[in-house]
Amino acid sequence: MGLFRRPPEPKRGAKRRKPSQPARGGPGGGSALVPGSLEDLRRATKGGMDPDGCGTSLLATDVLWSDPVAEPGFSENEARGVGLVFGPDVTEAFLTANRLRLILRSHEGPDARDKRSDLPQVLQGWSLDHDTP
Repeated sequence: MGLFRRPPEPKRGAKRRKPSQPARGGPGGGSALVPGSLEDLRRATKGGMDPDGCGTSLLATDVLWSDPVAEPGFSENEARGVGLVFGPDVTEAFLTANRLRLILRSHEGPDARDKRSDLPQVLQGWSLDHDTP
């Protein structure tokens, strides 16, 4: 599982429609990204066969395509074009807020890590990416 953003609040009185682009956070892109909660995850839809990051599939896309990075912070995943990247500070905040001790991810194999020097390799079948208190 990758970490995910808090879904945008529906606007009161607005008709529900699927936006053409996901909500962007950070400078010049609207509100800052905030990690979602387990309650947000419980309320989310599966996003369809191949979640595209738009509308109701935003959270499902984040869970599927978000990646840990060594640097602190929470931002758009420019390398993939969908999902987010999250640092150890965001992992720790998510664990604390949701009263968890561990997050397991299972979609990045050894071949993907060959191109990344910022995190440990997974040659033994696993790696510890963010070691938090």
